Amino acid sequence: MPMMPWRKAAGPAGCAVACLALFATLGMPAAHGAPAEEAPSAAPAASASAPEPIASAPVASAVASVAPAKPKAVPPARAARADASARAAASAPPPTAASAVPAAAKPIDVRLNERVIFRIHAGHGAQTAEERGRAAEEALDTASAGVEPDEVRVEQQHDVAVIFAGKVPIVQLYERDATLAGDASLDVHAAGIAAQIRETLKSEKKRSAIASTVFSFSLVIFFGLLALYLIRKVGDLAARARRFIHDNPERIPALRVHSIEVVRPALLRGVVQAVLGLGKWLFQIGIAYGWLVFALSLFAPTRAYTERLTGFVVTPVTDLFARFAASLPVLLVAGIAAAAVYVLVRFVGLFFAGVSRGETPLTWLPADLAAPTSFLLRASIVIGALVFGAPVVTGDPEGALARSGSILLGALALASTPLLASGVTGVAFVFLGRVKVGDFAEYGGRSGRVLGVGLLDVTLRDAQGCEVRVPHLLSLFHPTTILGAAPRTSVEVAVPAQPLRKNLREILLEHIAGIGEEPEVEVVSIEPQAVRFRVSVRSAEPHANALLQARLLDVLSSERPHPAPARVTRAP
Repeated sequence: MPMMPWRKAAGPAGCAVACLALFATLGMPAAHGAPAEEAPSAAPAASASAPEPIASAPVASAVASVAPAKPKAVPPARAARADASARAAASAPPPTAASAVPAAAKPIDVRLNERVIFRIHAGHGAQTAEERGRAAEEALDTASAGVEPDEVRVEQQHDVAVIFAGKVPIVQLYERDATLAGDASLDVHAAGIAAQIRETLKSEKKRSAIASTVFSFSLVIFFGLLALYLIRKVGDLAARARRFIHDNPERIPALRVHSIEVVRPALLRGVVQAVLGLGKWLFQIGIAYGWLVFALSLFAPTRAYTERLTGFVVTPVTDLFARFAASLPVLLVAGIAAAAVYVLVRFVGLFFAGVSRGETPLTWLPADLAAPTSFLLRASIVIGALVFGAPVVTGDPEGALARSGSILLGALALASTPLLASGVTGVAFVFLGRVKVGDFAEYGGRSGRVLGVGLLDVTLRDAQGCEVRVPHLLSLFHPTTILGAAPRTSVEVAVPAQPLRKNLREILLEHIAGIGEEPEVEVVSIEPQAVRFRVSVRSAEPHANALLQARLLDVLSSERPHPAPARVTRAP
């Protein structure tokens, strides 16, 4: 019990010790006979040991100083000084509360990340110094996360100074804290602690920024390596899948509806490989895009570019998926209609393929015309479905599918422009009768007998006996010459000047008269070595030029064994 030391110190000495301890606790002067210097020293001992009124060490010292064990002889000078000190202590005024400030306990360091900012020297009220320091450290941890150093301020309220960091109160300071810290006033003490907090927050901000930057660079490098690994892994998986399809083509069978082969295995394999290639690129681009967005979002200067890049890429995709979800019922119906059109086109192709192979004979269609008929019919089905069926299915005559059909029609019209031009030109030739069947003509750069005139072309038989079909469109780029039913055929021949028969012209006319009508022999040129003749005749025979050359060869061979070569020309 706390009173046990007093009970042990019985007698006058124990009473003196108890009185000294009581006076020191209450801040009162000691009784006569006690030195004035002992009163302040007793108070710290009492305040330092709060649980017990008086510590054992001060009690022992007090007992030793008050209760003499045995009398000693005191020198006269020392006794006189002691009496003077006692009289001065008795005549001195009682000490005030300000002058009798008790000594504080051990100061408590307030830290932020193991860095001492300030100290709490004493408790206040029900809070001890440790509790005040712990509360200040927690407030500093909270404020250091999002408070700027310039937001640290001091607010004075009566005899209390509160230091705020933003809206977070850090610590409450009192006059006793300033006194124990050795500052002149509470304002000075609070301003010093606020300055230390401000500098510490600046240092923490700088250190946190450096650490965050270093950590961000580390994350960028790490996730960059991870992205490269994933990109390469996706490429390897796609390559392995393609090799598997190439090495095992039988694993992908044909797509059949009952007994009809809708999709062939080769086509299905091609579709699967195309999907694998497209999926590989999409995955790789997505991985690279994700890494780029993540890297840009780690740094404040590039964070704005992240938002722009996300809006540039993600927003269109999001809008596309939103429109896709809104039009999902229409797309479902359109998909069913497209599947029906595909099945119909596939059935037509298979049917005419059987006709071309002779498996399905048709009396109205030869086997050699089955392939082009199949192509025309399938193209007509697709175009008709887009132009007429798409507006009905989608309910929008101005929709994408209807416009696709219009575009296909426009493309076909543009592609058939030469054919249409030939047809329009052929109308004039057919109905105006400019070229007649059986006449000889030079048409579209080719010459021969006209065998037929159609809406798209003119059929000629050339000098070699071959049929030549000349489109009417070529007549717009080449002049047309109508030679008539019996064109004039001419041959040029050179006869040596020495010796030259006088009746050679009459002999030539006599021999060529049987080939055709209106035979003519003209002198083209006279040279020292030879004389050139042009021999011509009108004949409806397609080989009149060959007959003319043969007759000339017979005539000239009788005069010279080796006549000069002849040149055949057709007169206009």
